[in-house]
Amino acid sequence: MIKPLWIFLMVMSGISAGQYEVRVHGVKLGEIDTLKTLEEYYLKAEATNFITRLLLGHDYFVLYSEEKPDIDDAKFKKDNNMMLYAFKEAIDNKPKKKTFQNNRSRELKIECAATQCDFVYTYKKELRGEGFVKFNEKGEFMIFREEVGAIEIARI
Repeated sequence: MIKPLWIFLMVMSGISAGQYEVRVHGVKLGEIDTLKTLEEYYLKAEATNFITRLLLGHDYFVLYSEEKPDIDDAKFKKDNNMMLYAFKEAIDNKPKKKTFQNNRSRELKIECAATQCDFVYTYKKELRGEGFVKFNEKGEFMIFREEVGAIEIARI
């Protein structure tokens, strides 16, 4: 009982300690200071350059899946492809194989090995998203990539 709790605390402290970079289609959108907000199913990235702020019209970009968080000066985007669920599940649990069904038409499948978790999201049996989460040898999160939307979150 103590060992899994200890491993979880070590992994979570490693996750919350670093800074992360968000890229969309290879273009840097911003930086995330902490992944602790993933517990509430949202991620907040700070726009890091003038052009990004100008295009967004805000200082922050927030991707959320459940409730819209109360954050000032932010551009919000709803996660319709269950990316945050896949990301959170891979980081927290690294399941060997797990399937989530949001309703009859939405399905998220996650399969993990020692250093990588792969996920596939389907809507009405049509592929809508797929990607992976990679970990280093110590089990620390290194990179998340969602292939269809070309979204990438990586440790800096």
